[in-house]
Amino acid sequence: MQFAGALHLYIGLALFGIGTISLGVYFYKARKTGIGGYKKKSFKALVILLANFPVAAAIICVVIYLESFHTVIIENQSSSIIEDISLSERGRSYQLGPVLPKEKYKKNIIFKYEGSVRYSFRKNGVKYEGIMFGYTTGGFGATATMIIPESGEVKVIE
Repeated sequence: MQFAGALHLYIGLALFGIGTISLGVYFYKARKTGIGGYKKKSFKALVILLANFPVAAAIICVVIYLESFHTVIIENQSSSIIEDISLSERGRSYQLGPVLPKEKYKKNIIFKYEGSVRYSFRKNGVKYEGIMFGYTTGGFGATATMIIPESGEVKVIE
């Protein structure tokens, strides 16, 4: 389990525990002092406490999913079209669209494996290759910008 997801899970369980203990203390003291309607109030509070579980689980899942995205930005500063752009990780390849001259291309990708992500593309018939992300890991997204100037010297800012 990713660190962020585990942290959210432990915080959620701690808050549920605090809520359960507080509800138990209220129930005990209300019964002891004879406060009317304490059973109904306790039941409503318990239902609300239990209803938060699926909501909290859904929020945690969405956060983990959104944190996993890697954003790839390709900035073509040249006067030539960039074609056959692909990113590859261990055992997987991602084809990206062509980037027109003086245009930017942005894509969000969830990489499956840990390790580096390599790029390759063609500009004026010449193939360029290199590393887009030095190291990726599940659950922790990052952003990398590839700048392709007229000279062809690719610069990656991670």
